[in-house]
Amino acid sequence: MPRLETLVHTFSHPWEDISLASWSKYPSPERPDVLTVDLIKRELDQKTGVLRTTRLMVCRGGTPRWLEAYLGSSQCFFIEEAEVDPRKRSMVLRGRNISFCNLLSLDEVCTYTPHPDEPDKWTHFKQEAKVTAFPFGISGKIE
Repeated sequence: MPRLETLVHTFSHPWEDISLASWSKYPSPERPDVLTVDLIKRELDQKTGVLRTTRLMVCRGGTPRWLEAYLGSSQCFFIEEAEVDPRKRSMVLRGRNISFCNLLSLDEVCTYTPHPDEPDKWTHFKQEAKVTAFPFGISGKIE
């Protein structure tokens, strides 16, 4: 059975600052597990101003030792697709793993929008993640 998690947070900074900062958050000393982030594709719609990107992320760690022995590696590859609409002041990031897909899938959606109470001062952040493990008998431990 998939495990669903939702996190909601209010940043006390305007959407423009938060959306810009999100592009330079990795790699950083605070997240040593994120090894690299590479931009694969970038499209800017000249009419709407919407930016669409695809990034490849390589992460390490967080894998239980017993599972790492089975997988042969602790490095995971993720794809992140982003859509930034500066006119609507919306940024949506969709991420998923592309390694170990036969064992588990991780699907994540992060949304950044102006906070309804203080749209020019605060940013509303919502993160939704779904983890689904496939091996019969041990899926609960992995999730």
